[in-house]
Amino acid sequence: MTEKLKYKDEIEKLEPDFSGFYEKKCIAYRWTFEDINDAKNFQPAYLLSPNRRRTTFKGWGLSFFDSQLSARERIQELTKNKKMLFKKLGTHVAEGKLVENDGLSNEPETNGHFTHFEYTGAVLKQKFEIIGKLT
Repeated sequence: MTEKLKYKDEIEKLEPDFSGFYEKKCIAYRWTFEDINDAKNFQPAYLLSPNRRRTTFKGWGLSFFDSQLSARERIQELTKNKKMLFKKLGTHVAEGKLVENDGLSNEPETNGHFTHFEYTGAVLKQKFEIIGKLT
């Protein structure tokens, strides 16, 4: 299924290992900005920070969480000593439903975070809605 991935050419340069990734259906949570149509809301880290060192293929995926609580706890950890970092990462949390034809995801880590690689043609902003402010 990797032939359908957005950023396929860029991902392949980083010797990806997609074992553990599969098409799944789930409710997911993501940090966003107040306007769900903000271009930054559903862009991978490597597009948001083009000068970032590209050491892992996961930088072409999107970060999601398995619960609103996990999303909130993680941003609190990251911003504990950097109070304004949320302005770069997101100010709100959005909820949406991922389905099999949206892409490939792995299982959540212990902190609830998982990585999702979109398929070409997936339009995630249409599937998500803002459910609250992060700060």
